[in-house]
Amino acid sequence: MKFLVASLLAATLCTACEPNPEPPAVATAKWQLLFTEQPGAFLSVWGTSKDDVWIVGAADPSAPGSQPAALHWTGKTWQRIAVPAPGADLWWVSGLPKGDVWMSGTKGAIARWKRADGSLVVEKTPGTQTLFGVLPVSDQEVWAVGGDVGCPTVGCPVVWRYDGKQWAPADVPQDLLFKSRQWFKAWRHKGILYIVGTWSDDKAPNAILRYDGKTWTAAPSDVMRTLLTISGNEAASEPALVAVGGSNEGVLTQMAADGTWTKYVPKKKLPMLNGVFVPTKGNPVAVGAGGTLFERKAGVWTERLDLPDVTTDDFHSTWVSPEGEIWAVGGQILTTPAIDGMAVRLGVGEISTKLP
Repeated sequence: MKFLVASLLAATLCTACEPNPEPPAVATAKWQLLFTEQPGAFLSVWGTSKDDVWIVGAADPSAPGSQPAALHWTGKTWQRIAVPAPGADLWWVSGLPKGDVWMSGTKGAIARWKRADGSLVVEKTPGTQTLFGVLPVSDQEVWAVGGDVGCPTVGCPVVWRYDGKQWAPADVPQDLLFKSRQWFKAWRHKGILYIVGTWSDDKAPNAILRYDGKTWTAAPSDVMRTLLTISGNEAASEPALVAVGGSNEGVLTQMAADGTWTKYVPKKKLPMLNGVFVPTKGNPVAVGAGGTLFERKAGVWTERLDLPDVTTDDFHSTWVSPEGEIWAVGGQILTTPAIDGMAVRLGVGEISTKLP
């Protein structure tokens, strides 16, 4: 009995002497530079999850007539998607949460990737203008916006709508349609379609095209510069709709809950901002010239200084996954042709950087 008690006491003391086990390490998100060898610039990124990410961009400028860049990350590998639009550049990609994916670009090109079977078709469109933005609302409602680059007169911008059967010019009144030289992006927010672009009167405050399903109007704002991208999320904190742009100096404007647009006034000048994304959870993100990326925290837009060094290039587009990963893509986008595609990702672990 004494031996048993002594043995139990020794085991207890030995257990007490053992060091506490180390808690499991918490995986932290880190930035990763994905590509540096892509000849044409990457111009847009979008996805439905961290395992379903799409990147599109320019064709290889050294190979005339080559197909535009289109990549799909499956969570395991990168796939290169063949888009039979020789010599075209793809400026934007967007899709439905569990459905098809649309891509738009130069030469009036619109391609649709069908999730059901992985096939892709280049759709017939009403013209050859560059389509800077495409926005699918449903299989029976897809919008594409754009215009002729460098257009000196009215008559260049386009707003097209797909009704499930064909693409056709939308019924935008000409006095509103021609207020912009080009329309750049569209976004649907609380049932209202918003379109941003280059306002024709550089001396007047900018305005944003607004469509409630019946009537087209101009939503006034206090912005004097081109707006390039718009994004929002009904589940996000207010302001839940953001548009960005600029030229030598960037501009950012946000829509309040009452529908009024107000320019954000930063402590120091913003660089030209090309892309913005407002996620359901997490911070809205904007990207722009010089490889800069800004996050909105507690209402303040702050530049992140921890990105990989891409200072010779510009970001054109950004996207935040439901899991919180941040993606940004770009290259030398202001050159003609746009070259040197690159992409960065903030996430846990590293993914493949091998181009297919």
